[in-house]
Amino acid sequence: MNSRNFARRQTMLLWALALTLISVPFVNWAEGAEFPTKPLELVIQAPPGGDSDTSARLIVEKMRDYLSQPVTVVNKPGGGTVIGTLSALSAPADGYTIITASSPMMTAPFLRKGVRYNLLKDFTPINVAVTCPQVLIVKGDAPWKTVEEFIADAKKRPGEITIAIPAYGATAHFISELFKMNMKTDVTIVPKEGTGQCIPAVLGGHINAFFPEVGIMQKYIEAGSFRALAVTSDKRHKDLPNVPTFAEKGFPDIETYSYIAYLVRSETPSEIVERLAKAFKETLKDKELTGAFEKMGFSVVNYGPKESAEFLAKQEEKVLKIIKAANMGPKE
Repeated sequence: MNSRNFARRQTMLLWALALTLISVPFVNWAEGAEFPTKPLELVIQAPPGGDSDTSARLIVEKMRDYLSQPVTVVNKPGGGTVIGTLSALSAPADGYTIITASSPMMTAPFLRKGVRYNLLKDFTPINVAVTCPQVLIVKGDAPWKTVEEFIADAKKRPGEITIAIPAYGATAHFISELFKMNMKTDVTIVPKEGTGQCIPAVLGGHINAFFPEVGIMQKYIEAGSFRALAVTSDKRHKDLPNVPTFAEKGFPDIETYSYIAYLVRSETPSEIVERLAKAFKETLKDKELTGAFEKMGFSVVNYGPKESAEFLAKQEEKVLKIIKAANMGPKE
């Protein structure tokens, strides 16, 4: 081989190597831009039929239009959301496993022994989809017509007034503790096995009050089975326009909401987080979907990653204050 041909071959090899090196970041970028290339999973830490499950199924039905891939809802209940959460933490941080988040998921590490994850550190928010305030209800023929009357009676009879909660660490539990602290009065909090036991207990007169979500109580309140005394939102709920807020009654600190958010593992590449966030954002603009959520009593807030992170951080701050003030220690 003469020197001219040798030099030409060396030049070609160098060009080939250079093109290969240049193409590496382009290929990686292209793979991120093409996400997703296979079906995704959305983990629900509750059995089928609940609010988080129903809302997730409504969303994923529409989301395929924006991701061009199906999203399968996978129910992994147990351990007060811990089992489903840990399964999502063990999945690859590639965006193909999404998880729901609500108050029990956030509070589990503070209220359950041996739980080590941290929602705000181990997960990245994609979207807070919906929120819903709670409402203080009593039996329809109860003697209290207003929240002021209820509070006054509780102060006259310390410890005798009872409030049901569906589980230790549930949203209704935190609101009940917050109510006690703000009213500066003693009521007895009675744990039940889920909302399905709390409502009949109040209706039967065995328990005096309960803090359920507005959505599940509206028809019962309209029928007169229950009386609504006050809502926990910052303004009156559109479905209960005659029911005052706690803020109107001089208790602005009792502003609380249940919520449903969607997260991925914190190590997920930012371009994939943005791709998923855009899909959720566009899906939740659908008028049919929005209407379905409103019928369930939810307000569609549709927060992006930054707003969601801020919202969840505020929720954690409030919850931690209540846990400390109410001395809510961890349980098995």
